[in-house]
Amino acid sequence: MKFSLLALLWALLIPAAAFAAEFYGEAQVTGSVPILKTVQNREQRENCPAIKPTNGGLLAMINWDLANRDCTKVTSRQVISAYRVSYFWDDQNFTRIFAKPPGNTVPIKISID
Repeated sequence: MKFSLLALLWALLIPAAAFAAEFYGEAQVTGSVPILKTVQNREQRENCPAIKPTNGGLLAMINWDLANRDCTKVTSRQVISAYRVSYFWDDQNFTRIFAKPPGNTVPIKISID
């Protein structure tokens, strides 16, 4: 971290018109929250039983009589799709989305134009 700060200070002493530079460093992670999404799985069942409808009117009775049955079993579950990571750099807080869980620090790129 000291090297990155020294390199940044050195770069600021040279006129910006002289060059553009990029430096890499590490920022301290201050928080991480998983982002969840719902995944559904549809499974077609064979030999599903005919359940006579007790309500639903004439159309429901005709569908039951003609064996028009919905034999699809739908299950859903929550999975982590990404992580919302907060980190601290140069006396400022930043937030970014990461695909993988972060460690104690995250890589950052510092550009000087």
